[in-house]
Amino acid sequence: MKPTAVLILFCWLLLPLSSLQAQFTQILYHTETLDAKDSLVLDFDPTVSMETWASNQVLVETTIRLSKVNTGLLEHLVKSGRYALEVHKGEASLRLAQKPINPLAAPALEQISVKLYIPDSFKPIGEGVWLR
Repeated sequence: MKPTAVLILFCWLLLPLSSLQAQFTQILYHTETLDAKDSLVLDFDPTVSMETWASNQVLVETTIRLSKVNTGLLEHLVKSGRYALEVHKGEASLRLAQKPINPLAAPALEQISVKLYIPDSFKPIGEGVWLR
């Protein structure tokens, strides 16, 4: 077999590997200090997990997993603000909300999980409402 034919055959066999797509994970953190705040309103999906902690900050930990996508898409989505939070600050209150996220086009698969860490000086009084 000629060397050129071997090279062409080798490239042809490796061609499917060039379009392989991987899974990417990134964790985003957002904190807000609650020094002078007496109320905290959290507008998140009900599947969000919440935990209290000994701090004066609320921490939002967002884990994003993308699969069946090409390199760079996750970084682009983060930079474009897809996973950003809506923050509304009042004199004595803070409201954090999760922006609605439209599904990605097939075949991309996206999993988003959010965990909230709330200061233990706050107590829940209703759905998404916490008071000090």
